[in-house]
Amino acid sequence: MSITKKIILSALVVSALGFYSIALAQATTTQNSASQEIQSDSQVTAQDLGVQEPSILPNSPFYFLKEWGRGITSFFTFDATKKAELANKYANEKLIELQKLAENNASAQDIKDAVANYENSINDLNNKISQVQDKSANNQELTNFLTDFDKQQILQEEALRTIITDQVSTDVSNVIKNAEDTQIKNFGTIVSDLQQAKQDVRTQILDAVKNLPGSQLKDFSTLELLNNIGQNATGTTGQMIQSITDTVQQNLQETLKNLPVIEQQKIQDYLQNIPGDKGVYNDVLKNVAPIIQGSPELTKNLINAEQNLRNSIIQNTQNMVASTTQNVRRQIQQNLQNTLQNTQNIVASATQNAQQQLQQNLQNTLQNTQNTIQDTVPTTNNAANQVPLPPTGQNE
Repeated sequence: MSITKKIILSALVVSALGFYSIALAQATTTQNSASQEIQSDSQVTAQDLGVQEPSILPNSPFYFLKEWGRGITSFFTFDATKKAELANKYANEKLIELQKLAENNASAQDIKDAVANYENSINDLNNKISQVQDKSANNQELTNFLTDFDKQQILQEEALRTIITDQVSTDVSNVIKNAEDTQIKNFGTIVSDLQQAKQDVRTQILDAVKNLPGSQLKDFSTLELLNNIGQNATGTTGQMIQSITDTVQQNLQETLKNLPVIEQQKIQDYLQNIPGDKGVYNDVLKNVAPIIQGSPELTKNLINAEQNLRNSIIQNTQNMVASTTQNVRRQIQQNLQNTLQNTQNIVASATQNAQQQLQQNLQNTLQNTQNTIQDTVPTTNNAANQVPLPPTGQNE
């Protein structure tokens, strides 16, 4: 091979490697950008909830002092709205404590205890708000409190969802999921009560959603959270949540239209990895994609994202079925083993009892026989001794 050909071949190889490196760098940049968006949209901080970072966690032996302090402060707070604000603060603090325990890989029992503590606090918050007599818009103090309350309730659900997805075992995640359900139901109850009291709850929640920290894709996550709330809302409250959902979805459509192409490419990675119900995200894409006109590249990206989500849902379902089938088989096998062991124990116990009973019966029979003999012998001797003798001289 001539020197010229070698130079040309080397140049082609270098060029190909260069193009490959650029493409790889772009793909990596897209993936990293998606990771940053996910981090921004799913991570809830103490600052977001308006509380300080905890210095004492529930697994500390000194935590009871912290609880005493909370109880004393609440006891000497007499205004109903102030009590509700305090209860909301404590719920936020306990959620961050739970988050820190999960991040620190605390024991399952410590996390479960922290979940129970948090769940008690949100139930107490529900009670405290219900005790506020004047829930109307005329109570400016309550209205001011609700401005932060709605936002923080949504953030609480976001934080719980992230903990369930990333940081704990299945056993613990089920406990946290129950707490999340309680939090959503309580929030729905409070929203319904405030709506009946003529509070402008719709505007308050929309303002809260608007002011949530996060990226341009945040509304995907927000719509999934609103879906959870809407599932527990009925009547006029359910209609209001649906109205809010429609508004947020329209905002998302406008946001997506204005995204640069390079930003649109992050949607697939984002929806694949953001915590939440993939089925809800898929429904959002179905609703959004057909409405967007004049953006073929965006529509293509959304359709691809929808297809990837659908495949992910199918794969997760198959994995769940396979896991469930395997667990069922293990349970059946365990049940059979337990039944066999119980049967063997029953047979062994019955055999032992039968042997003991037979031995006891034999002993009883022997004892009765001995008693009968003893009773019979003395009676015979006495009867023989009592036979009259003939009179002396009778033959005379």
